[in-house]
Amino acid sequence: MSWPQDDPGAGAFEGLREFTQSLHKQREAVQSISATLRTARSQRYDVWTGTAAEAWSTKLSKLDKTVAPLDDAFQQMIQASNAYEDAVVAIKTEVGPVLELKDWAQRERQLLNKNTDRTDLSEQAIEEVQARAATLRRTENEVERRLLELAKRRREADSDAEQRIRSSHATITQIRQALKSDGRASIGSKRLPVEKNPKKMTLADLRRLTADQLDDLPPAELRELANRLSNNPEAAAEWWDRLTPEQQERLIKHAPELIGLLDGVAPDARVAANKEVAAGQYEANEERIRELEKLPYSLDIGTRTGRQGEIDALKLENSYLKKAKNGEIQLYTYDRGADRLVEMIGDPQTATQQFTFIPGTDSNFSGFFNGTTQGLASRVAESVPGTLAFVCKDGPYPKFPPWDDRFTGSASVTAELGQRQARLQAGIDAAGYGALPNTAVGHSAGLAILTSSETAGAGYDNVVSLSGIGMNDQWSPNPGTSYYDYTTERDFILPLRGIDTGGDWGYPLEPNRENGFTVLDSGIETKWTNPFGGHSQIASEDSSTQVRDGLADLLRGMRPAGA
Repeated sequence: MSWPQDDPGAGAFEGLREFTQSLHKQREAVQSISATLRTARSQRYDVWTGTAAEAWSTKLSKLDKTVAPLDDAFQQMIQASNAYEDAVVAIKTEVGPVLELKDWAQRERQLLNKNTDRTDLSEQAIEEVQARAATLRRTENEVERRLLELAKRRREADSDAEQRIRSSHATITQIRQALKSDGRASIGSKRLPVEKNPKKMTLADLRRLTADQLDDLPPAELRELANRLSNNPEAAAEWWDRLTPEQQERLIKHAPELIGLLDGVAPDARVAANKEVAAGQYEANEERIRELEKLPYSLDIGTRTGRQGEIDALKLENSYLKKAKNGEIQLYTYDRGADRLVEMIGDPQTATQQFTFIPGTDSNFSGFFNGTTQGLASRVAESVPGTLAFVCKDGPYPKFPPWDDRFTGSASVTAELGQRQARLQAGIDAAGYGALPNTAVGHSAGLAILTSSETAGAGYDNVVSLSGIGMNDQWSPNPGTSYYDYTTERDFILPLRGIDTGGDWGYPLEPNRENGFTVLDSGIETKWTNPFGGHSQIASEDSSTQVRDGLADLLRGMRPAGA
């Protein structure tokens, strides 16, 4: 017979009872504080009157509300400890007779084994031995069943007590940390009150907000706050680095819309925050898809087409967001309402060089969702170890039709995006990546955005034009930057370069030798019948070997072939 090895009634209660007594003492201390607070609050008018008395009463009430959960948590731990002792006492009581029966069964088994081996027993004696053996087997089976049952009950009692005590302990720890972090640990504290209005909130206020307070802030206000605080990415970077890991985790979890957009925060933290944002948007999209699919059939073909178009668009977005929330892609920026999306490629922990890629006219979210926008940057970055790439669409993009408010020919549109790009780059630099060499690429109107970011203060080691439209008249080459241009033969962008209207429309400075650019062979010939084909191909995953190898050479610290 193979008996269960665990004794369900093992263990003494001295340590447990000492633990319970210590909990009683701590709870009594908490109750004493609570009683003192109530007495002080009831006597407030003996000290102050009017507004001062109300302020005193309010502060005491807040403290009392904080102390009450502490009392409840200690009570829960005491109850869990007492319940555990009761459960084990019951098991000990039941296990005693079972263990005695087990001892008898073991002795009986030894006797039967001796009799079984004898050859001089009569037929009647053999029948008695067999009957005793059958009874013994039933007894052994019953003992085994009851021991296993008691062992299971003991494991469940152990687990339940551990979970209840851990949960209460976590509550106590959280309350204590909140008391320390938000400046309410004592009545005479000199800490300033926590500002809860996002329009006035500072980085110092954010550090002291509890998880519940962060949860109460609407996502739209968190995004506005991130936009305001991003004006000083160096301060944001210093603030983030000084936070404890617990504070950082609380902000990522409970204010992801803020951390995922705050320039100066570490890239891996922004990605972690935007995983939370992506997960929330994914669920919202799924709910909207279910709503649309439940709508009754419409006889109007326009209505049906519109519904299906929305469903298809949401499913495409969710195919991308699913990868983001699962960690397959990294979102450095994701603000759906503001039309902002920056995808990060590579590992910030092992980065040795940056690669900035700014796409061209009419770039939209769908291009990211289907992988075309980031295709070239991803392919090149993955070919050079240590590359940390950012594919940037940091706002509403230039459009091609001349009548559009954001026409790609408008220098003010690209200058606005250039200022955003400069701030984004400042945030990356402030987070500790400013010393890394940076190769920046602008395709089509993306070149105007990229060079406008230089005018706004951004700096790059290499700037590459891929069939770029040109630069506005405010730009001048940076003496510390190398400039290159790849443009396809017969590219449709060529006649649009160098236009100087004296107003907002046009880019009078071309990416040519006169303006400091080294012009290189793209290896792509644009056909007369399709002037747009080569223009799109040069910035795609299927770009020419000359372009891909040239960009890779720059990332490796080399000059591209032909330069």
